[in-house]
Amino acid sequence: MKQTMGKSQGSSPLTLLTSRVILTAGLMVALLCSCGTSRTVSFDATMAGTGEVDIVSRVNGVVKKIHAKEGSHMQQGQVLLVIDVPEADVRMRECQAKVNELEALKKASEEPDEALTARLAGAYASLAGAQMVRADAYAKAYIDGEVTALYVTLGQTVDQSTVLCRLSDTREMVTTIAVEERLLQKYFRINATDNSAEPLGQLTLRLADGSVYDQPGHVLSVGRAVDASGCVPVKIGFANPDKVIRSGSKCTVEILPLKTK
Repeated sequence: MKQTMGKSQGSSPLTLLTSRVILTAGLMVALLCSCGTSRTVSFDATMAGTGEVDIVSRVNGVVKKIHAKEGSHMQQGQVLLVIDVPEADVRMRECQAKVNELEALKKASEEPDEALTARLAGAYASLAGAQMVRADAYAKAYIDGEVTALYVTLGQTVDQSTVLCRLSDTREMVTTIAVEERLLQKYFRINATDNSAEPLGQLTLRLADGSVYDQPGHVLSVGRAVDASGCVPVKIGFANPDKVIRSGSKCTVEILPLKTK
């Protein structure tokens, strides 16, 4: 009789377990509601420099040396290629010899000679022109950047229209991601006046090896039109001071939205 009363007044193990499950689930829902949405969203990205420059030969000749390699970073003013221009060397020697000859005549002349002075000025002008042609045989980088393409080989004949190589300005790397229109306002604060924007959260870049890049991202521009897939292009930039990111690198742009209450 006592056992019967105890069973009717107490709780069964199944009832206690069910109550605990409901309580735990309730706490989890409350915790999620209090923390808000913090799910990271990811976008596939192909990185590129902010601009590209083609290096074109300024002389006619033969490629003698190549210092640039695809994927290498070059400093502004650094020699990329050397072109052999034999006639330029000959011309420079001839002009220098003429200058030396006229300078000797001028030094030996006891009276000012206007004709000699004019001839000497012309000789110096010719020498400067020859030196300029000789200097142009050294193709140099116009900007700090990465060599993204090399179009010539050793021994190749080039002229003044031959594109030697291409440089990409990699001081800042950019990519364009496609964001669904319905999510645009969720992830970005957009200024309708100039169409600038800033991310509503942490904007990071995950490199191909899985590591997180140490420079934060920033929004460069937001497209004004929605494409056929319902997405808006958003251009993202990352500073690249140590040249870690290369043109064509496959990365992932990640946005961790701000927590909402």
